[in-house]
Amino acid sequence: FAFDEDCLPGLRVIDDPDDPTRSVFGRLAWFPQYARWEASAVVRSCVSEGSVARMYVELGLRAGKAYAFRIHLTENPMVMAETNLWTVEYAGESSVPFQGFSLWTFSESELVPRTTAQVTDTKMTANPVTLRFRPHKEVPAGAEATVGLLRVSAPAGFEAIAAGSIRTSCADYELAEGAYIYRPDEDLRCAIDESRRNVVTFSFVGARKLEAGRLYRLVVQFHNPRTVSSVVAPWTVATFRDPSGALEAALDSTTMPGFRVHPQVHRWLLAPPPGDQHAGELVRDVVVQMAFAVPVGGGGGGELHVLAPAGFDLAAPKRCEPYYGHALGGQVHRLGVAESLQDCAARTWDAQPDADAASWSSLTTVCYAYVGFQRLDTCGPVPAEGEAAAAGDGGVDCSSSHSQGGTFS
Repeated sequence: FAFDEDCLPGLRVIDDPDDPTRSVFGRLAWFPQYARWEASAVVRSCVSEGSVARMYVELGLRAGKAYAFRIHLTENPMVMAETNLWTVEYAGESSVPFQGFSLWTFSESELVPRTTAQVTDTKMTANPVTLRFRPHKEVPAGAEATVGLLRVSAPAGFEAIAAGSIRTSCADYELAEGAYIYRPDEDLRCAIDESRRNVVTFSFVGARKLEAGRLYRLVVQFHNPRTVSSVVAPWTVATFRDPSGALEAALDSTTMPGFRVHPQVHRWLLAPPPGDQHAGELVRDVVVQMAFAVPVGGGGGGELHVLAPAGFDLAAPKRCEPYYGHALGGQVHRLGVAESLQDCAARTWDAQPDADAASWSSLTTVCYAYVGFQRLDTCGPVPAEGEAAAAGDGGVDCSSSHSQGGTFS
């Protein structure tokens, strides 16, 4: 939220029946539960800095009375803060933080592109853009005259992809809430604005509406701009209660940060190893070939980001080699209790991903993570379940040791 820098012109403390624009409650009658401001309590100035407004009031407000005033906001926030609390301070007193008003906007909004590369005449790559949002207001569904709308407006230069030769019909799209996927043309119809091809509108033509407070996921396909840009231009998502799409029918509206448009990679080829690849299995030796159209990193190096489709896990599987003994040196982090050393290792990978060793006591069940450990002080390896313990160095029986430690590989 932000107030006008000079907030005095937008401040109202009186009741003026002849000019509602000067009244605290506008055209409404004065609310009897509030006292009118005393004539001596003149507001001499009002200045603000962002979300903080400071008014200088002459002495005159009385103790024990409830007063009201109205103040103009120059803008509402793009995204509502999780803690939507306001406070008022006056003459050394401060209010308990109180709940602010809700904006007619989406919450938990997010935009994720599949690619940020520019398009060219020879490579018109589709970019399925995923938008997640939770609407504040319900969007109706049903007959053509009362059908509600959801409108997505991309920045200039983006172009929605049409289905074949029908330039106003959208290419494959998907709107989902939980496990339910809206059926194209039965629940939902998508149309591209013929004069503004960066704008798509979804009409809820079936019986299933867009419900308030539920989390939705929308995937719609665009072509990125042809020119590279470092500007992160916003996308706008808005809903309307009827097919007019007019301001008077507006429900929710929000903007989502977009993304920079980068040069297209000259060559990108991914080749899996020979043979069938089965679901859930580890795939080794995937070959990636790439060539860049422009120098990378400007001589100072750079990061390479690889985005795989949903369901693929690019993290290398970790292993913990268990030994009787414990780790020495480094930074030690206590992670609570665990059922075994392997359970301790799993907790370490989640809570302390930069750790390179872990130790666990079968007596206390306490788990420790080590960052930058020096060495393992071990007796011998911990046998697999059902196997007999092997003798340690010098033929020592290690199975009586309560401490176990392991390094990660």
